[in-house]
Amino acid sequence: MKNYNLYVEKKEKFQKEIEKNYLMPGKCTVEEVENGFILPPKKIIDNNKNGIYAGGVADSKGEFVAGLIRKYNDKNFNISCYRSYKVDAKKVKYVDEEVIFGGILNSMFGHTLIEGFTRLWYVLKNKDDQRKIVFLKINSKGSDFGFLKLLGLEDRIIIVEEPIRYRKIIVPCESFYAYTGYYKEWLDIYKAIAENIPAKNYDKVYLTRTKLAKKDCINEEYFETFYKNLGYEIIAPEQHPLEEQIAILKGAKEVATTVGTVSHMVLFCQDNIKLTILNRTVEDVITPQFIIEQSKNIQVNLIDISMNIFPTTHRYGGIFLFMPNDNWEKYITDNHYEKYNNIPLEKEKIFYEYMLAWGRLYYLKDKYKHIYKKDLYDILNNINKYLLKEQPRSRKKLYKEDVSKEQLLKLYNKNKTIKIKQRIKNVMIKLHMWDFYQKIKKRKER
Repeated sequence: MKNYNLYVEKKEKFQKEIEKNYLMPGKCTVEEVENGFILPPKKIIDNNKNGIYAGGVADSKGEFVAGLIRKYNDKNFNISCYRSYKVDAKKVKYVDEEVIFGGILNSMFGHTLIEGFTRLWYVLKNKDDQRKIVFLKINSKGSDFGFLKLLGLEDRIIIVEEPIRYRKIIVPCESFYAYTGYYKEWLDIYKAIAENIPAKNYDKVYLTRTKLAKKDCINEEYFETFYKNLGYEIIAPEQHPLEEQIAILKGAKEVATTVGTVSHMVLFCQDNIKLTILNRTVEDVITPQFIIEQSKNIQVNLIDISMNIFPTTHRYGGIFLFMPNDNWEKYITDNHYEKYNNIPLEKEKIFYEYMLAWGRLYYLKDKYKHIYKKDLYDILNNINKYLLKEQPRSRKKLYKEDVSKEQLLKLYNKNKTIKIKQRIKNVMIKLHMWDFYQKIKKRKER
């Protein structure tokens, strides 16, 4: 567990990731494809996630050459593009040019950041080569090309939206596989992006999500206040131009943030910084983040501050409740931060905000499909675990004894504030849970 202090519930799960060596053996390679096709990605499998795609680069016979491989030896991994599709060669436009295949971009900023430019190591290594660079997109929303501008490549970029054939396609290999590992050349891309940007003089930075238009981390303000007390500069990345975001991180020696896209931005920090990651769920084992941390020899505090009573998911966008739980208290004690942690906590207001936000989000069909397999058992266990401080029970035992349901009713009855009780009731009605409460209550009265 070198470089890591773990303040999490499922340590074994995280230790597995930490102990892996993500540096891939060998060096990046290059392939040349004569009379090859560039095929815009098409979704071929809708796997209730983001989909699996066909497209990329194909040879003169239409055989697959390159696309987007996110996990070695797993073609069905989410958002992969691993095979070609048939086209009528006679109807495909032919361009008598040699081009470089730059990769596949994604409208999701975090994906483009870590795996959209992984083939550009070749361009950086061959600066005298001024051939055009061809990119594909995984959806029609477009992508953030700010990084390409900072590399001075914007005049060479071609975005292909229809099948096209080139005299020759230079195909550099991917230097990063999000769920497998990286080659050393991958880091050269981020050094080149940040090279000509002067560093800002913020030694300690907290990257917050509290200013996002769609708030998803309830009560993050508590932790933002803590790090402000500790002398961290509070930065909402989306409120700063990309160049300024990079400048801030380039100068930072200590960074704290929630796990996800914002934590991936430490790619622009110097090596050997100190990083504190606040996990949004118990299950937040985000492999790309571990790869980033290992590649830059970062010293990490990993803290699970989640108290998600209702089912949620990080991967497809969710609602997360942050609270100063036992993991947080241990982190505070170990680092002697008690005097910075004296922050007011309006629990009733926070829980009400959390229930409303969760109800609004998962009432949407495309969000509900990611949690529909969860049921009342999961909610009951989470209430017991987080609020009543009791050990979770198996489904069989819970059904047989009915103990947790009784405790759930007590929790509602214990609240003496009529106004808050009415609010909770209204939310529960919206979430179709109130009938359950009433059944328990009638059963008890008998």
